[in-house]
Parts: sequence; structure tokens; C-alpha cells
Amino acid sequence: MTHTNLPKESTVLIVDDQEVLRFGLRVQLSYSSAYKVIGEATDGYEALKITSKMKPDLVLMDIQMPNMNGIEATRQIREKYPQCKVIMFTGDEELGSVQTCLNVGANGYCTKTIKRQDLFQAMESVVNGKTWIDSKVADELLKKRQ
Repeated sequence: MTHTNLPKESTVLIVDDQEVLRFGLRVQLSYSSAYKVIGEATDGYEALKITSKMKPDLVLMDIQMPNMNGIEATRQIREKYPQCKVIMFTGDEELGSVQTCLNVGANGYCTKTIKRQDLFQAMESVVNGKTWIDSKVADELLKKRQ
């Protein structure tokens, strides 16, 4: 018996120059049947190469990396593979970085201090076509507007 109404497992590429962080994300995502990690990259160049080959549904992208940063990699991924969603996953809480990332096509922005359940919620939202901004960063953006 085939279940055609079950949600599709979303494929994920993890991009970060820190091996321990990539490993931690891979382990966390292994607890969810909704996501399958199909690759890891240590910089923007590797992210582009893997995205070209594997066509992930979602990329978790760090900003600060050697060779090609996450902002440029996100711009190129979103330009070449518009169906691929990108969540910036970074320690950078600078409001200018948030705006820059959204301007180049990022679908979400999460800080590395995010709780696991919030990360899963962000990923689900972005995979389903919504934009997600970490609540800590969103609060700062709203304060700045007032």
C-alpha cells in the first residue's frame, strides 16, 4: 500500500566551515523524518558545487567562511536554483547582515543560539514558502523601526 499523501522528505545541505557545527546539525536533523542531510560543504564554492549536483530543497548556510562567504554563495544559489531555499545559520546578529542576506535571496535567518525546535520550525516554514527570521533578530529589527 502506497501513502501518496505523506509529506515529502526535504533534502538538506549544511554549509559551515566548522566541522563540529556541521556534525551537530547533522545529528539534530537525524532525529527528524522530515529532513535528510545529503551533503556538507565548508565554504561557498563547495556549496555551489554540491547544490549543482544534488539539488537540495534547503541549504543551511553560514555567513563567515573562507574562500566564498555565505552571502555570495546564497546570491548565486538563489539565482541559479530558485527552487532551492536558503536559511542563513550564523552567529552574526548584526541587523545590516540580516538585510543583506534577505536582499540576496535568503529565505530565512537563524542565529546559532536558536533552540532545536525553533530551527525545525524555521526549516518547515521556509520549505513551505514562508520567510523566517529568528525572534531575537526580529525583535531588534522591530525596535529599530520604532
